[in-house]
Amino acid sequence: MPVDFEQYRNRLFSLSYHITGSAADAEDLVQECYLRYHQQDEKQVENPEAYLVRVQTNLCLDHLKSARVRRESYVGPWLPEPLITTEETPELQHEQYQLFAFSLMTVMQTLTPVQRCCWCLNEIMGHSHAEIAEILNISESNSRQQLTRARAKLSTAKQHTSQSSPISKVLLENLLLSLASGDSEKLVSYLAEDVQLYADGGGKAVCATRPIFGIRAISRYLTGISKRYPLSAPPQTTWLNHEPGILFFQDGRIETAMLITSLHSKIQQIYMIRNPDKLLTLNKFNLNNSNLARK
Repeated sequence: MPVDFEQYRNRLFSLSYHITGSAADAEDLVQECYLRYHQQDEKQVENPEAYLVRVQTNLCLDHLKSARVRRESYVGPWLPEPLITTEETPELQHEQYQLFAFSLMTVMQTLTPVQRCCWCLNEIMGHSHAEIAEILNISESNSRQQLTRARAKLSTAKQHTSQSSPISKVLLENLLLSLASGDSEKLVSYLAEDVQLYADGGGKAVCATRPIFGIRAISRYLTGISKRYPLSAPPQTTWLNHEPGILFFQDGRIETAMLITSLHSKIQQIYMIRNPDKLLTLNKFNLNNSNLARK
């Protein structure tokens, strides 16, 4: 086939990842799209990119519908799977953060599958309602309605994202120092009054199964797990989902990924991903890059 699928792979992966919230699932769905593309008669594909986006979106839609039952029985909060990204210029990082902030992706999980697809196709891919209607086999008016509902549900998260910012490196380092020393009082000084913590273990790793709110409760939780589960290697700071994050290691493998947002130089939200299934992509990256835990 004359059109090279690889030129669309990253774009299709980004779409799938933001719809599903899972890098592993996104990779599988992109591969399925690849197989379907190469099984298709090229004479019937007038616009390869439009065809691929339509196939990819509907694969994601089918996946979300089938995954709904599993997520309803999920143990504890369900958080998106984190991805390692490159450090960017302040301007580009701000742009990416406003659109792809982890906190926003988390709230996106509350949207219906169709709402999520409409939002991603419009906000991420830049498609018009006419194009979205054709991709999802719905009317243009339905596309507008679904996007309006999606934006309404995401409005609070978008407002929070516009006001907050990724944690600064200084604040990140201070947090790590206070965790390493077990100094709960020092940790308290870095937390905002309305700080929130969400941990995702999926029933496969020890962590809080409900969100934790408040300075004292979160300080006790973080210092408690630091003392109870000592690490085999120093934690490493890296870029996760276009914002600074922390990777915690145990026996050479990433055991926890932490993403943090701040407001007025205070930590406002903490996301801890401990479900080993959601750390597979990060651990593959770890192994392919001479083991981050040893750096």
